[in-house]
Amino acid sequence: MEKISYFDALKKLKTSREWLDYYNLFFRPFWVQPEGKDKEGNFIFCKWDIYSDSLTQDNYCHRQIFPIEIVFDYDCSKSLERAEWYADLTRDKLIKENYNFSIFYSGGVGIHIHLFLPELAKYSEEERKYIKKHFLKKFDFDAGYIDYTVIHPKRLISTEWSKHRKGGIKALKEVIQTTKEQNYIPKEVIEKAFEEIEKENGMEFVVDENVKDKINMNCIKFIEDGKVRKELKDFRRRLSFLYSSYMIHKHSTTYIINKLMNYMGSSQKEIEQIVKYVSKDRNMSCRGRRVILKEINKDSLCENCKCNLTEKKEK
Repeated sequence: MEKISYFDALKKLKTSREWLDYYNLFFRPFWVQPEGKDKEGNFIFCKWDIYSDSLTQDNYCHRQIFPIEIVFDYDCSKSLERAEWYADLTRDKLIKENYNFSIFYSGGVGIHIHLFLPELAKYSEEERKYIKKHFLKKFDFDAGYIDYTVIHPKRLISTEWSKHRKGGIKALKEVIQTTKEQNYIPKEVIEKAFEEIEKENGMEFVVDENVKDKINMNCIKFIEDGKVRKELKDFRRRLSFLYSSYMIHKHSTTYIINKLMNYMGSSQKEIEQIVKYVSKDRNMSCRGRRVILKEINKDSLCENCKCNLTEKKEK
């Protein structure tokens, strides 16, 4: 099968096997579940398989939800009309914010909205779970009819155009393509996700204005502006140490690792080693940061800096 866009695939692919072959080009390996029947002919759930094009089963009724995929699964207690009504509210809100997505009838009495967020790929499995949760919350209406178990990494969803155990087919209802080329994760979703992660890790999320001012000190702003990756590639380790030794007071190690990977372009293993080392000794004065900055001829960043954590000690 050739690689085509998701929206071209929606027009061309009309069987569950075609869809699994298509996804196998992008997301391998992933889990699938074949349809099964007991001795009386009743539907039963079968053992999961890792999908490959050599599998012989005709109807793989469920597939894994992919790491960069968001699914709104509306199931409203045997009422398809109610599921459609709530799904339409989410649909309108997604359109208003320029998202591209597809809507399927589940084959039973539910509605599934599928969209892909490529940006999710840069986050860890655990972080994706929280980001997906808060994305669903942003576009849901707290009616109690959306399934939040879809955020879990190994959660299955019915395969496109597969047979449903209740007799129907998961069929395409609508395709929405807006003027935006690629879906995005709203900033407030990221913030709420990491706030929840930090609270669960026993860290207090930074919100007061005084701390915000301190975080805006020049050396931290310089790193967050992304200039290190282009201008100071050879000094990434020292600047990673500077950044993490300051931010470790306020954020979880997961948060810092994710940020540094983005700012520095270093490998995850290298960043994890630095953050792990720093987490054992969280004390670093402004003077210590200035020493590092002086080594890379960036001590001018300290002029008129808002950092005042250790000014009294240094005078």
